[in-house]
Order: sequence, then C-alpha cells, then structure tokens
Amino acid sequence: MDDSVYLMMLERNGDLVTMASYAPLFANLNQRDWGVNLIEYDASRSFAHASYYVQQVFNATRPDVNVAATVDVQPKPDPNQPLLAGRFGLGAWNTQNEFKEFRIYDEQNKLVFSDDFTSLDNWDTPGIGQWAAEGGLLKQRDLGKGPAMLFLKETLQTGRITVKARRTGGNEGFLMFFHASGPERYMFCNYGAAGNQFSAIQGNPAEGLATKGGGDIQGPIEKDRWYDISLVLTKNSAEMLLDGKRVSRVEAESLPTFFATAGYQRSQKMAVVRATNYRDVRVPVTIELAGTQSIGSTGEHIVLRADRATDENSLDAPLRIQPRRQALTGCSRRFTVELAPRSVNVLRIPAEPVRPD
Repeated sequence: MDDSVYLMMLERNGDLVTMASYAPLFANLNQRDWGVNLIEYDASRSFAHASYYVQQVFNATRPDVNVAATVDVQPKPDPNQPLLAGRFGLGAWNTQNEFKEFRIYDEQNKLVFSDDFTSLDNWDTPGIGQWAAEGGLLKQRDLGKGPAMLFLKETLQTGRITVKARRTGGNEGFLMFFHASGPERYMFCNYGAAGNQFSAIQGNPAEGLATKGGGDIQGPIEKDRWYDISLVLTKNSAEMLLDGKRVSRVEAESLPTFFATAGYQRSQKMAVVRATNYRDVRVPVTIELAGTQSIGSTGEHIVLRADRATDENSLDAPLRIQPRRQALTGCSRRFTVELAPRSVNVLRIPAEPVRPD
C-alpha cells in the first residue's frame, strides 16, 4: 500500500518527476543482500511481490493529466485519543534480570497502581522466558530468549511508570514494552541495546501512526547494579529515563488512513481515480466528478488487497496479492463505491469533460 501512495505523489509532481525505477529488481532467495526486492526466485521458481503488481497497474492506467482532487474522510480521528496507548510489559533480550517496586502514576502524579511482586496475578505471559515472583522480586532466568516478555493485564493509556531493575546474567539490560498489541507488535525502551552499547526507544507504532524524535545514551548497563528506569506516556509522546535522566523521547502523530488522487486519459476518455484504504474495514467512498458533460454507466475497478497487514506473496503463494478486475457499475457524476479493507484501488470511469466555449 505504501508503494501506491508513493506513486500517487510522483504522479502529482509529474512536471518534476519524469521517471521512476524500483531497485533492486531481482533477488535470489538464497542470497538476499537487501530486504526489499521486487521479484525473488530460487533454482526453480519465482514470484513477484505485491509492490510489482502495484507498479504494473499504475503504469498500465497512467493518466495523461492530473485533475484536482479533494478528499474528505469520515469519521475524523478522535483528537483526545492517546496515540501510544496499549499494553505495557517488562522483558529482557538474552539476559537474566530482576525487577522490583513497580509503580504507575497518573498525569497528576497520583499513584494508581503498584506491584511488589508477591505473585504474578497482575501479569500475563505469552510463554516467552522463565518468569517468577520471589521475595518481592520479579525474576527472568532464561538466557536464550530474545525477547523474553511479560505483559501487564491492564491496558496503559497515559501516565508515568517506574520500576527498579538489575542485570544478573547475560550481556544486555532490560526492556519496557509499551503501545503493544501483543508479543509481535510493540514499541519498547531498550536499556543496554546491541550487546549493551546504548539505550534508546525502539520498535514500530501501530498502523496509522508515525513517530519522530529519538535520541539515546551511550554506555553499558552494569551487572548486579540496581537502576531506576521510567517511562512517561502522554497523549502523543513517550519519554524514557534512566536514573532520572532522559534517554530518549518520541512523539506520535496520526497518519491519514485513506489517500486518493485523480487524472484523465485523453485517448481512452477515462477518468482515473486511485484510492488506497489503509483501514481494516470496508470504506464506502462517494465520488463526485465535476467538470464533465457525460459519464458512462459502467467502468472498471482494479483492486489489490490483503487479508492482513503482514500478508505478502511467496514461492508457495505467488498470487496471494495480485490485481483483480471487476466491472464498476452505476457510474454517474455522483456515485458510491465500497473499497475493501487494506486495499489499493484504481477506478476507470468513462467520461467526457466539458468543452470550453
């Protein structure tokens, strides 16, 4: 989907961008020197990534001219929704460590939750690591899990989290997960990252969000020393601290979940509307074609879609994501079409523009 938005922006700036080329084009699966490629193969098979088909469809339906397009998306995002809300967790990367005196304060600095680890009743484990609550300490004993993780049962919206932590074995430090949807997608405060060289906020935000900022503190996490580690979450930021000193800070912002542009193919007398729906639900789209003297009733709808954000083509499923063509019926100067979840769409509508007098 990202490729489609990128290509839309190239077309919008077609007076300056005359050509575009994807690289690398080919990659051998047995020697992948680059993580993002267009076509991959082994000794007997090959497949094209979804990006290939997006490029193919955009090239085949390239308009001669751009036309003005106004996009209004409903409903609007809730401006008061904490952007980095989600599950909170503690963890380690191939390291044994201990935690104690876990506290959560609200934005008015009022204590709202505490855990002195007499049990693990407040926590869920996805089965990664060896966790135990003993004598007021939360212990993680597995040296071979990266990352080991334990999640608080309650979702964290905003506030300040403090806990004491120390490394008892292994070669890194400790982790604090936040904005997590589970054991596969999260952001985290990484104390003693990259073999215990530095500390920083890392990870990926949820779909529809972007983060900026960062920073880090160089230096290792010492063994058998207790540290005060903290995370401060506001409506749109996360700040990581070590012994009261800021390590890293990121800010989050909502990204548009729907993009659209429009153009016109003179030779085929076709209006071309491109639309990308990042949402995981179907979106009804009302299209208004101004400046036309006639509209054909039937056009073409080309769609590429994925069931999940992580879906991709492979040797075993080479056509999981590919262009699918269908008739676009009911076209008029103002009509509605539904766009599938997580989809890239090209709508071709027969249209005659109003001729100047």
